[in-house]
Amino acid sequence: MGLLGHSKKQIMRHIKKFLFCLLLIPMVFSAQESTYSRDIDDYLDSNVTMLQYEFAYGELLKILSKQEVLSTEIFKVSESWNRDLYETSLSLLNNG
Repeated sequence: MGLLGHSKKQIMRHIKKFLFCLLLIPMVFSAQESTYSRDIDDYLDSNVTMLQYEFAYGELLKILSKQEVLSTEIFKVSESWNRDLYETSLSLLNNG
């Protein structure tokens, strides 16, 4: 007899059932997701909106890349401005 009055075979049987259920859960969720994705794809294709969606997504990526470049430029200018402001403040303190 093993733990709590169960034999090793019974414990192994319980572990196998638990592992089976644990492995079954992701398969169920991924099957639902792929069906959902296919349904959306079919809907977009049937309404000829897939091309509009792809175009809009491409435009969004262009805007985001421009925004990233713009934010980098703003950071550079801001950093330079902060440095100039610091140097001006320091010179005013030293001369005052």
